[in-house]
Amino acid sequence: MKSAPNEHIFNHLIIQCNMKSSAYNYYLPYYGGVIFMNGLSEASFFVATNDKAKIYRTLIENPNTYADVFPDFIKRLRNQFFILDDVVDEQVLIQQKYESLCCPHDYQIMILPTYACNLRCWYCVQDHANVWLDDSYFESIKELIRYKLSNKEIENLRLSWFGGEPLTAYNKVLSFTSEMRTLARSLGKNFYSSITTNATLLNKERINALKEAGVTFYQITIDGDKSTHDKIKTISGKSAVEITMCNLAIIARHTPCVLRYNYSPSSLSPETIIRDITTYLPMDVRGKITLNLQPVWQEKSTLDTLDKVVHLMDLAKRNGISSSHKATGLCYVDFKHYDCIYPGGYVGKCENDVKDMRHGRLLPHGKVDFSSANKLHYLHRMVLDNEVCNNCRYLPMCWGPCSQQRFLQLKHYGKITCRWNDKDTEMAMCLRNKYLTDNHI
Repeated sequence: MKSAPNEHIFNHLIIQCNMKSSAYNYYLPYYGGVIFMNGLSEASFFVATNDKAKIYRTLIENPNTYADVFPDFIKRLRNQFFILDDVVDEQVLIQQKYESLCCPHDYQIMILPTYACNLRCWYCVQDHANVWLDDSYFESIKELIRYKLSNKEIENLRLSWFGGEPLTAYNKVLSFTSEMRTLARSLGKNFYSSITTNATLLNKERINALKEAGVTFYQITIDGDKSTHDKIKTISGKSAVEITMCNLAIIARHTPCVLRYNYSPSSLSPETIIRDITTYLPMDVRGKITLNLQPVWQEKSTLDTLDKVVHLMDLAKRNGISSSHKATGLCYVDFKHYDCIYPGGYVGKCENDVKDMRHGRLLPHGKVDFSSANKLHYLHRMVLDNEVCNNCRYLPMCWGPCSQQRFLQLKHYGKITCRWNDKDTEMAMCLRNKYLTDNHI
């Protein structure tokens, strides 16, 4: 039985009284057995046969009947919130989990220095307009960060770079990262910085310079095996895979990295993918790399796809690489202190905001003018107060529609609605992905 990752955030007292089954238990069919998962603690375990799963479920749903017969097992289930004391209010536990997930001690800022990119991937949602943040905006961003760090609640500055391809603005990324690290430390704050990049504009010299400037994490994208990736990310006379993977091997010697693998059902070939990865990544660097599997949203996955995903994750684990799969949960744009800065000096939340969304404007001296912005959808707490979400058994794992979805729902329907078309089926897939990640990371 897997331990509960969020167990420490709850003020849950074990006392002697009647018990109840949690309203947020999930039972997911999986390869002839059942995955048991609790949404409050995110604890999970797998029972290999349906007959045994029925027994386990009976124990969970009738804890008072079996407390004296299986005391150790019942205690373990209580510690992981599959079973709760009758007096426990699960809405309070959801609130506690939410407050923790919102990262109240972090100020997170994502900067898109440009929409420009040196590549043209078919699935990318951006149009790569030739728009940039100039030096005057970076001065305003610096003052915005200084103002945010004056909040005593903030302990950490987390600066992330996105695009376009952010390294088309390499010199600005390098200098501003270094400057913000110095600022954070001068104010007694911890500093972290990450870059999402295709890695084709990197080399050993740049990688080392970014490390010295304060970059502590990379997310690098890859699109299938070598043949598929090189067709999507085309570089004249060169292999994009070779450039990317050789740079990744240098990065992973000192900096953790997520290798985001964007897959479609047709491009999912586990043996070929692992062969390509292990060809370029020696064993001694693989421990700093997580293979993150993300389905291309334009194509629909099937059960056959899931079989391939499981096989790929197993192969990765056997070759010294941890892996994760797209699940669901609270999006980082809904963290308590978060801003996204777009080219042209606009301020919003999601790096993929829809085109007709009105944003705030970055002003001199670190101020932001939100007077003309669509900002109601920025308030994630409205999900917790929404009847549809608040009464949903998936709330502590789903957390409702994201910022972009909320904008569209408010625009078209005037209210927040469920994010899913087929809630039970789609959430079951997300929860299975969560279980896979927990067992391959």
